[in-house]
Amino acid sequence: MKPPRVRQSRTIVRVGLVMMVVVLVIWGLLQRHHSPSGAPASPTVNQLLSAELTLNSAYATGNSRVAYSFIDPPTRLDISYANYATDRVSCPPPGGASTVEGAVALRGGWWAVRYRDSGVTLVDYWRAIDGHWRFSLLRSNPRDAALYQLTPSAYARATGCTG
Repeated sequence: MKPPRVRQSRTIVRVGLVMMVVVLVIWGLLQRHHSPSGAPASPTVNQLLSAELTLNSAYATGNSRVAYSFIDPPTRLDISYANYATDRVSCPPPGGASTVEGAVALRGGWWAVRYRDSGVTLVDYWRAIDGHWRFSLLRSNPRDAALYQLTPSAYARATGCTG
């Protein structure tokens, strides 16, 4: 029989090896959800087109919470959720189905998404932030972005809403 010190040393080595294997397994699982640089994985173009459809549907049906969830941080600094939601309730959009036609990569990480709404072709600008597609109202429609700063009654007058 081996002396207690030898058994204790082997036990410590075994526990250390098991812990190292556990750490490596966890590390490997975490890396599956991130790019090699450790940054969140880039969202796909299909996810961008889906995000545009979801945004347009939420806007058309008056679902302010979902629509606002796609808005990028600079727009959020300019337009609070309270202003956005109040304007959507006091002056609902006409509603209608939109069709996404495609997306094109631009400089600086921006993407232009072309869609048709009520027979009119429009373009929205998106970019990936922390692994999610975010819509820029400030870039896509600066005129509308400025309107959200108005009081609800002034917004209704400026947009011709009879809500």
